[in-house]
Amino acid sequence: MSTTKIERARELAKRARISHHGVYLTGPNQVQVLEDELPSESLNGQNFLLASFGNCRCASDAKAIRQFDTHARVPSGTDRIALGHETLQIVLEAPDGANVKPGDVVVVTPGHATEPIDPLTFQPSESGVLSALGYSYRYLGGLRQFNFVPAGAPAYVKAQGFGNFFNPVNADEKTSLITLAHAEPFACNYGTNKHIFTLGENGEFKYGVPPRAIVAYLSGTARMAMINLTIVASVPDEDLPPVVYVTGSQAKLDEMEEYALIKDLRARGTRVVLIDRKDPDIISKLTEFGKPVVVWTNYASADTYEQASAIMADGGNLNSYAGAVDPELTFDMSIGQAPSFSSTEEEAQAQVREMHHNLSPNDFEPFPWVWPRNRGSHFLGLSLVQRGKGHTLINCLRERLSYSPWTDKPAKVIPPVY
Repeated sequence: MSTTKIERARELAKRARISHHGVYLTGPNQVQVLEDELPSESLNGQNFLLASFGNCRCASDAKAIRQFDTHARVPSGTDRIALGHETLQIVLEAPDGANVKPGDVVVVTPGHATEPIDPLTFQPSESGVLSALGYSYRYLGGLRQFNFVPAGAPAYVKAQGFGNFFNPVNADEKTSLITLAHAEPFACNYGTNKHIFTLGENGEFKYGVPPRAIVAYLSGTARMAMINLTIVASVPDEDLPPVVYVTGSQAKLDEMEEYALIKDLRARGTRVVLIDRKDPDIISKLTEFGKPVVVWTNYASADTYEQASAIMADGGNLNSYAGAVDPELTFDMSIGQAPSFSSTEEEAQAQVREMHHNLSPNDFEPFPWVWPRNRGSHFLGLSLVQRGKGHTLINCLRERLSYSPWTDKPAKVIPPVY
């Protein structure tokens, strides 16, 4: 006899109240399958109770596994973190008024906080962490069988500028689990590509991957890079990159020769250059048909960063997915000589005027002045200098004032940020 989604949700909700397994990060390079129980006080019907329906592996997991609680999003001193951030979940219980209901299948947005929070309560905490799915929680992760989310988490995450915490998946004959497994990396790539900025001929900031820009993917043969390239290729033929460089192992490059994406790009006029990452002439081959304007690295080593620095076109952009292999890694990149100023005030005014963040492609309503603390505001927001309000950045620093988004009057006193 068939079982409805509601019946299945009720059955799983009972099982969620007893001990169950999960895959946990328990120390540097230590991953264990352990039994755990959700906090009994959280299972009161007033919070979200979820069951894991699927999870996808990501290179970012490897970084967290290697670093453990030295990772920026893993709480210091923790003894276990549930892994898994590219995940589908089935809603088992939801508070009244929630945008999801028991039986719904959802994709959980991975980014949760721009300020330190207590990962158990989603409340701001000075000793908290910049929480994210798969890095910060004991009781929430794609590789736990069952998960708990505080009732107030979705509202908090939306206020932080991350959109909907739960994204319902609608029944569609063209949608599969494989499709949905790519939802989080697609959103990650789409969002970062939108916010890529390069410098134009006159030094102006330009958002997005520029039309007809040469691009490069270093160590870029895995899924994340191919999803990104799919997005870059989803433009009219006249806007396609004339050249796409990709480096990786020769075995993987040989596979790529048969990818429909690669064949389609070549048929549409793009020169796709596949280069063995061990090639001694890799730098010359990465610039043979012009220097790339946008370069993506993936869990980069020192060698990869040095390659990126050597091949970048003037005014270009370097993106670093999953960060570096080694958190202590450094590399040199020439970015030009810093200008000199006669005073600190002159420098501050010049920096505010030059801020590309004032041209963000997804600005909220223009605020008179917003500190980078809440409401998803971009770095330092809009300048009062531009609005003729008589306040400079230095004056605001001296006064230590946070201005309300709805008035020019000071809203509260905050500690200075230097």
